[in-house]
This record gives sequence, C-alpha cells and structure tokens, in this order.
Amino acid sequence: MVPPRAKHCLLCECCILKRDHHCFFAGCCIGFHNQRYFTVFCFYGCLGSIYSLYTIYIYLDKYYTPLFSLDFYGYLLPWLLWRWFWGAAHHSIIWLTVLLYMSCASSFACTYFFAWQIYLVFTGQTTYEFLKKDKTFKRPLLENLKSTFGNLSLLNFVCPLPFFKNHGNGIEWRTTCGLEEKIC
Repeated sequence: MVPPRAKHCLLCECCILKRDHHCFFAGCCIGFHNQRYFTVFCFYGCLGSIYSLYTIYIYLDKYYTPLFSLDFYGYLLPWLLWRWFWGAAHHSIIWLTVLLYMSCASSFACTYFFAWQIYLVFTGQTTYEFLKKDKTFKRPLLENLKSTFGNLSLLNFVCPLPFFKNHGNGIEWRTTCGLEEKIC
C-alpha cells in the first residue's frame, strides 16, 4: 500500500514521501525529508548569484564600459568577440562578460526556484498537487511551516542542521473534507 502523497520516481527507482520533483542539481528527489534543505539551498544560491552579479557588474562598469550607457552594445557577445578578434578587446573582458551572463541567468533561476518552493510551503502542496489543483491536504500556514522546517522555522535559514526535525512522519496527513478533518 502506497502512503498518501507518495510518488514513485523512475530515476531513483523508489517511492518518495511527499515527492515534489526530481532535482538534477541535488541528484535526488525532493520530498518530505529534504524539502527544507532544497529551499535553503535555493535561498543561498539566490543570494550568492545576486552578489556575484553585483560584483562583476561593478568591476565591468568601472574598468570596461558603463552598462547603462550608449555603449551598452559592448556587452553583446558577437560584438565583443569581433573586437577581440581584431585585438581591440582583451580576452579577460570576454570571460567576465560570459560570467556576467551566467550570473544573471543563475540569479533568475535560483530566485524562481526559491519563490516556487516558498509558495509550495505556504500552500502545503507539492508541484504535482498544484498542477492537479488538489487541495486535499490544505492546512494552516504555521502547520505547513512546521511540517517542512520544524519548530524553529527561520533558524533553518541560518543553520540548516538535521536536528531540527520536521513535524509528522510523512505517511499520515490531515485532510480537510468539508468541515471535518480526518487523518489519511
């Protein structure tokens, strides 16, 4: 018998409690036992990539050309490669510009993944349940936070250690059927 909210992953070849998705960055499924670590990972990835974007922008703005000026085309890769080919641009500027593009893309991606995970934690859903518009396991916000992060929710963002256990066992879930609650 499969517990409620558990899904089988073809890549992991096992059933995951409260499975959200298979993450190729983490190399495993995100579910009941590791959703908080993935959320904190996305948060710090977001902060790190935004900081990287900022420092590269400051450096290029000071030593190359201002990004928000009439010479903005200097950051377009075809133009920059053309200038490098003719010896008008140093190869380090090309690599820093590529790094600027990568930092911009990773900051957007990490911000999106973090915002999506926070939304799922607040609504108490998984991605599968969201797509199916299934609100069977809807609970109050505080219970959702405790289920994912444990009692000391915000402390997980400072110190994500395993001794802050999340509530529940991942097998039994309260459902809201009308006005009464029952445990699945």
